[in-house]
Amino acid sequence: MEWERMLFILQIWRLHEMNVIHRDLKLPNILISNGILKIGDLGFAKRLDDRVSIKTIFRNNKWGKHWEL
Repeated sequence: MEWERMLFILQIWRLHEMNVIHRDLKLPNILISNGILKIGDLGFAKRLDDRVSIKTIFRNNKWGKHWEL
């Protein structure tokens, strides 16, 4: 099960690497297909301007913890 979690984390990392944030990541939007976790419902996903980095958004939120816009 550990590699499935890592694959899921890599999916999120890949989105963030492309400057895309999901904005609605919650349990109902995490799908399981053949035992593999997948990210679903990208309807609220947003591609950020190249001048704004995801690290900056996470670092500057007022609660001091990671969240998606």
